[in-house]
Amino acid sequence: MDSNIVVIEYCRNCKQHQWNTRHNEARCLTLFNEFKEALEKQGLKVVQAPTFRLGAFEIHMNGVALFSKFKSEMFPDVRSMVDLIMEFR
Repeated sequence: MDSNIVVIEYCRNCKQHQWNTRHNEARCLTLFNEFKEALEKQGLKVVQAPTFRLGAFEIHMNGVALFSKFKSEMFPDVRSMVDLIMEFR
């Protein structure tokens, strides 16, 4: 597996399940794009996970989970996560 690829899984199609959640798809997409921009400046490739789970914002590298919104019950801070990812690299 390429060690320079960060995979981010985030909730999408929120309008389809918004009747029972308070998800904001724009927030997840904005956060994904912030990570993508910051990490690509560091020479890493960032890809969207091909599948997603409701309420997800998960970050993996080399098959290792570096952040889980499910476990932390909050969204990640971009700056501190970028630092962590660069250390992990």
